Amino acid sequence: MEDIKKNITEEEKKDEVSSSVNNENIFVLSKPVKFEGKTYEKIDFSPFLDATFEQIDTARRQTIMLGAGNDYYMERSYTFVANLASEVLNLPVELFLKFPISDAMPFRNMVNRFL
Repeated sequence: MEDIKKNITEEEKKDEVSSSVNNENIFVLSKPVKFEGKTYEKIDFSPFLDATFEQIDTARRQTIMLGAGNDYYMERSYTFVANLASEVLNLPVELFLKFPISDAMPFRNMVNRFL
């Protein structure tokens, strides 16, 4: 009986994890951002589902080159998050630096969800 309950709860957990990533991979900005002649209202995070370690390492190296890589938990650094998002989403890092301050932490949390 306990084995059946254990299997059911494990199956439910698998469904919860995959659905939370697959169904919630759009980041909606609190207000639109204009950058290089284009207006961004939301960012599609689905490319993060196929991100590679090489992209994370590239973002880490870029962050260090900018002098912001001394943080013990680099993934919590806004500079690292902007570099990683730029690398994975193939968008300029400057776009993310123009986000309203109200979107900074939710955006960082969205990126960290995939790490």
